[in-house]
Amino acid sequence: MTRRTSRGFSLMELVVVIVLLGMMFATGANMVSDTMRTAYTVTNNYASGSQARYATERLTREIREMAYAPAGYNITTMTSTSLAFSKEDGTSVTINYASPTLTLKYGSTTSTISDQVSSFALAYYDQLGATTTDVADIRFVQITLSVVNSKTGTTDSLRTRIFLRNAEMSVT
Repeated sequence: MTRRTSRGFSLMELVVVIVLLGMMFATGANMVSDTMRTAYTVTNNYASGSQARYATERLTREIREMAYAPAGYNITTMTSTSLAFSKEDGTSVTINYASPTLTLKYGSTTSTISDQVSSFALAYYDQLGATTTDVADIRFVQITLSVVNSKTGTTDSLRTRIFLRNAEMSVT
């Protein structure tokens, strides 16, 4: 009796290979999907955090240039959501928050810093760190800002305390 050599694959071998390929494809597709979802989330979260950092840095630069006079800083409006003052070169600057928009105004030109601000607050402190409403006593301005990402719903919050450069510090 002679044994016949087999050519090709049996049905069972083909079925096993197809099942294994299907499992590998499903795992690979899931990994690609997770990677794409993560990239989307990171990109959108970075955008809102970047916007919050930009707004805070821009306001910090403007506030540091506030002009100081013998009677205190040249501030015309000082509330928790608005600050109007003159810079050393005489330019009038207004920072204003009306939910959800934060604006910066030079004279008659207004520009939007962010339109996704969920909360904004300004606080004014004297040289010892106590809150004050007296223009002559202000030495620090604190900005608290939260920006909401419209796509992911996450919130990025920043707080910074700005030392006003042009003031004369007195020892009490």
